[in-house]
Amino acid sequence: MHIPTKKQFAISSIVAVVVIATIVAITYVDFNKRGISINLNTGHYGQFIKYGDNNYLSTHDVNVKKIIRTYFTNPFGITNPTEAQKYGYTLIYYYNKSAFIMANLYYWENIHNIASFAMYSMKTGKQISNCTIYSEAGLYKKGNLLLSVSSTGSTTSVKTGICFYERGAPNFTFIDLSPRLSKTETFFSDATGHTLKAVTKNVDTKNKTLDVNVYDTTKKDASGNFAFKRTMKVSY
Repeated sequence: MHIPTKKQFAISSIVAVVVIATIVAITYVDFNKRGISINLNTGHYGQFIKYGDNNYLSTHDVNVKKIIRTYFTNPFGITNPTEAQKYGYTLIYYYNKSAFIMANLYYWENIHNIASFAMYSMKTGKQISNCTIYSEAGLYKKGNLLLSVSSTGSTTSVKTGICFYERGAPNFTFIDLSPRLSKTETFFSDATGHTLKAVTKNVDTKNKTLDVNVYDTTKKDASGNFAFKRTMKVSY
């Protein structure tokens, strides 16, 4: 029977430690590749979530809790936050195994004051949508459609148009309508630029069309907003 020397025993121990460390590292990398593990059997999977079931503090959906807890805990970095401040600024409006839509709130734990919607990667928690859907910009939120007037680009090269999401699609879609506007026209009526007020109407989900109000930036109405000029028909 061969009895290992102290040197052989030490080498074997080092090899064992390296093997264990490698297994742990591979497991960690594999976990990161998978991102958050999602339970596919919840009633909310692949559905638009309503009625407060997307609020961390009241939902029974393990996926909603997991998404918020992993990516959006205390988003404003409040010192010694309460539970409401820690988890109450975010709603999860939709999710599937690869992505989710987050609804930003104006005020914490007020599910009726949604400011905007954006889509994020389930793997990284980073925003993947190329536009944002705004609640004040003519929001249409019904059936399988989420839509509003929106804009993309930098301050020197802004494109305005329609941002929409049809349930089940891999991402938001942006329709650039800037070429259809003159230099003195805009979809946003607020002359101060403090809010993103816009109007969409006559949304036809069968024919996939809607109307968008166009405003004249050279004129103002009695309320101090840009004056209404015309309606533009849009296909999405």
